[in-house]
Amino acid sequence: MPIKTTTVILSMSNNEKDVWLDIEAKYLAGALPKSLSKEYGLSIRTINQRIRRKGLKKQRDKMSQMCRKISNEEFAKNLAQERIEARKRWIGVTNTLLKDIVGRMAKAKSNREFNQLVKSLEVCMKMVWNTYSITDDETRDSGLTEKKINVNIHTFPEAKGW
Repeated sequence: MPIKTTTVILSMSNNEKDVWLDIEAKYLAGALPKSLSKEYGLSIRTINQRIRRKGLKKQRDKMSQMCRKISNEEFAKNLAQERIEARKRWIGVTNTLLKDIVGRMAKAKSNREFNQLVKSLEVCMKMVWNTYSITDDETRDSGLTEKKINVNIHTFPEAKGW
C-alpha cells in the first residue's frame, strides 16, 4: 500500500515578514547575527541560515565596498581641496616674500648685500616651484636655470651699477 504524503505550505504572517525585513535591514546596515538574535529572540543559527539563503552577506559586502569607495572619494576630494587652499596661502606668502626681496635688492648698498638677496630670491623661487610641484629637471628643461635667474636679476633697472 502506497504511503500518502501531504505537502504543507507554511506562510508567514505580516508581522513575521516585518520582523524579518527589520532583521535583514539591520544586518545590511552592519548589525551582527548575535546582536540580532538577542534583540529578536531568535537563534543565531536561524538568523545565519536566513542570511545565507537570501544572499545577504554578499549584498552587505558589496554595500560596504561601495560605502568605502564613496568615503575614500569624499576624503580624497576634501584633501585635494585642503591642499589647494594651503597652496593658495603659501603662494600668497611667497609672493609677499618675493616682493620684499626685490624691493630690498633695489635698495642694496653693496655687492655683498645684493648677492645675498639674489641667493634669497633663488631659494624663494625654488619654494614657489615646489609649491607647483615643478622639479629641478623641469626648470632646466624650461630654461629657468639659476644662471638665467641671476642674469635676469642683474638686468633689473634697479640693479644697474652693481
